[in-house]
Amino acid sequence: MLQLIWSVREGAPFVLWVSLMTTAFAPSFALSSQMKPVKMIEPHAAPSFSIKRSVVMVMYLENQNKTTLKDHVITVRIPLSKTSFQTLEKIEIRPKFPISEISTTKEAAWIKFHTLSIKPFERKGIRLYFTLSINKLPLDLCEHDLNTYLGGESYMDTNDPHLRTLGRQLKRHNVYHSALAAYRWVRDNVAYSGYKQKLTGASATLKARKGDCTELACLFAALCRINNIPSRVMGGYLCDKCAKLSSAFYHNWAEFYYEGAWHIADPAKRVFDRDGSSYIAFEVCSSRIANPVGLFKRYKFENEPKNLKIIWE
Repeated sequence: MLQLIWSVREGAPFVLWVSLMTTAFAPSFALSSQMKPVKMIEPHAAPSFSIKRSVVMVMYLENQNKTTLKDHVITVRIPLSKTSFQTLEKIEIRPKFPISEISTTKEAAWIKFHTLSIKPFERKGIRLYFTLSINKLPLDLCEHDLNTYLGGESYMDTNDPHLRTLGRQLKRHNVYHSALAAYRWVRDNVAYSGYKQKLTGASATLKARKGDCTELACLFAALCRINNIPSRVMGGYLCDKCAKLSSAFYHNWAEFYYEGAWHIADPAKRVFDRDGSSYIAFEVCSSRIANPVGLFKRYKFENEPKNLKIIWE
């Protein structure tokens, strides 16, 4: 069993306690088997997390070859270690696979493990269990560098003249009301089209006046950034109880930074700065944040073999 426990102190890195029965982690963690558990430290005097939630993510690897597939490496996204609404407390993988790398940060989190061997036409199930502490209201994170969440990037072409004109029109007397105006405009003027396989950017969504959850979130974030409001697109699941995370409920939404915390803005679900306890974040969707999985993706194989089918429940 893999267990992660950490303490967070403003301006200091995470302190991890990792117990792993199968293999060692990547050298970048410099972990020792003699490492002892650390005492949990509250980041500041803000209200504590109020909800414990356990969720499981299930995937199957089906070998459709006539030969055995051996020791393939897969990288899978896991919940972000800490956001304004969640803290990741524990991870468990069943059955146990050798772990080669793990990353648990506020912006990108993943596990890289080896699948060992899969016999011809065998289907092998993998279950990832997560225990989180969830907060209904946003917790102050005191971000010190917000430049990542300002200006244009992939799918947020903030130099588009039509976007800039609209953004200026939506600017209000403070950050909160400017973000609210941007949210209301996207909610009321851009139709939700349902999931689209091909993703377009904020300017194309504005022109089309329709888009899926990702495109609506990108448009909102771009309008905020035009008015110098730090904002970002998140990827994860909507889940309001202990449950299995279904791929059908994978979702993208936006957040904006205001008074030391990230606040939810979700035009597709018509949610603005309300109870965030149903949102479990797995990704900050930004081309500026390096990760081995890729933007808007949930997993990645290294040298993916032919005829290996991935099935998500």
